[in-house]
Amino acid sequence: MVFNLNPMKKYLLFLAFFMSSLAFAANFPEKLSNSAQISVIIIGQDESLHGTFGESALRVYDSEQGLDALFTFQNFSQDFTTYFFYNLMLTKIPYSAVEAHRFTQYFLQNQWVKEHSWEELALNLTVDEMDALYCRLIDLTGTAYPYDFYDLNSSKMIWSLVDFALRNEKVIHLNDSDFSTPVRSIVFKSLSHRPLVRYFMTLMLGFRADKKLKSQDSLFTSQNLSNYLKNSFIVRTDSGESENHPLVLMSRKLGKDSGGFRAFPFYFNLIFLGAIFILSLAVSIFQMIKYNPDFQSGLDFTFQAFDLLLYSLAGIAGFILLANCIFSSQELFRFNFNWLWLFPLHFAAGFTVFKKNKSRTMFVYWLLTLLLCVVPFLIFRGFYFEGRLEQILTSGIIFARSLFQVRRHFPFKNPLKN
Repeated sequence: MVFNLNPMKKYLLFLAFFMSSLAFAANFPEKLSNSAQISVIIIGQDESLHGTFGESALRVYDSEQGLDALFTFQNFSQDFTTYFFYNLMLTKIPYSAVEAHRFTQYFLQNQWVKEHSWEELALNLTVDEMDALYCRLIDLTGTAYPYDFYDLNSSKMIWSLVDFALRNEKVIHLNDSDFSTPVRSIVFKSLSHRPLVRYFMTLMLGFRADKKLKSQDSLFTSQNLSNYLKNSFIVRTDSGESENHPLVLMSRKLGKDSGGFRAFPFYFNLIFLGAIFILSLAVSIFQMIKYNPDFQSGLDFTFQAFDLLLYSLAGIAGFILLANCIFSSQELFRFNFNWLWLFPLHFAAGFTVFKKNKSRTMFVYWLLTLLLCVVPFLIFRGFYFEGRLEQILTSGIIFARSLFQVRRHFPFKNPLKN
């Protein structure tokens, strides 16, 4: 059942949503007791697109004051969540709200229904550090921040809060090299259960996604945040001597875990695209050898329809990529040169495959298309396997069919022909 709400009803629903959160926050004590504990809740990824990289939250537990609250940072409107991938690409600045919930109620409504993994990491903070973090959480509750799936999401918000609480202490991290995996590789692996979305998502990423990350840059996934916290130590001075104390006192699993979801092998898309590439190249070579401008075979008619579909889809994809380079608020979608070989004008050029007359203009256009299918892969300094081979095969399909278009519009006479 679909409910179509007018803007006023949406506004009232959104207002009621926030008022319930603020009403809960109004009952919070001003300060925490000495027995309080603040934990990071690591929520594993689920099959929804907005849960691709997992989610992180903060739990504040104070038994003396009867407080057990969960602060979540990844709360979107229903419309945004339903069309998450579309909105992520085209929305100028998506916003996510910071909300407070009763821990038990939220846990029962979410973990036991979705059955994805929950892990609790108890932080080794002093009373003053917990108070600083707690007061900051209260100030943020009911507000919204500009969401970016890489630069600013729930996991990075939580690390910034923990870092704020420990601003007067030195924190060291072990195994920083474990977090240097490029964003493209992380996205590729995180979307193993959605091969079609994985293909388009890696296509949307610009060359910034190919750079090796610094340790804190990789914290946009909840699992990386968990590993980072477990490998962090606070340098405290006790009795004139410095000692390293683990940032995480203890960790435990919460609830039940369904064991994840079905992951498709990495070569799932490669087999499909590879077969189309081989077929396209073989047909193009055959058509170039047998080309006769005065006669069209059934094969020619069939691949005219194929070429129209291919160039139309390429043009639409190129237009979206170019628009994201200019307008997207997601930094990783900018500086993306894939629109060069998925050129927006392909949408119009695809209709010329039905014309029999030669055109010098189209000859130059298809010749440039051949060059543009190669150039983007020459300018990437960091070349990683994940997602790139799929793009090479896709550009290879366009390259193969454009070869025949160059031959068809070749403006010079064949000197070998009598």
